[in-house]
Amino acid sequence: MEELEHCSGDENAQADVSRLMIYCQLTAGILSAITAPNLGSLSETIGPKPALSCSTIGVLLCNAMMLLILQHPDFIDLRWVLIGYAIEGLGGIGVAVLHDGPIETARARSFTPLHAGMHFLVASMNSFEGVYWVSFCAYLPLTLAFIFILP
Repeated sequence: MEELEHCSGDENAQADVSRLMIYCQLTAGILSAITAPNLGSLSETIGPKPALSCSTIGVLLCNAMMLLILQHPDFIDLRWVLIGYAIEGLGGIGVAVLHDGPIETARARSFTPLHAGMHFLVASMNSFEGVYWVSFCAYLPLTLAFIFILP
């Protein structure tokens, strides 16, 4: 428990954060399990643009909400984190992006460098807020491209 002596907060803070992240991932996962098939069928019926846009807008809104919470922790209640993850889950957590890709082997090859780069950037960040800035800056051009460039 030598690491906890360096923390200026409560000894139970890590357990509280882990519990909060479990609730967040559970909320996003359940909502994504409901919306992802609907986004997939929407993509097959009217084209990929609405599904891809909705999927990335959900992640973008979650990141924007997290950045607001991290910028103003005294004014915004921590329960808004759950609402941010619920918005991300309603967006399908990017499942529609993977669904509309090419065949499975090409899809895996194309998304592996993307995921590796994102996880490297996240691991190299020394602040929790920096992780959300990287994610927000990565999803913003992708969302704009899906909305304005994709036919």
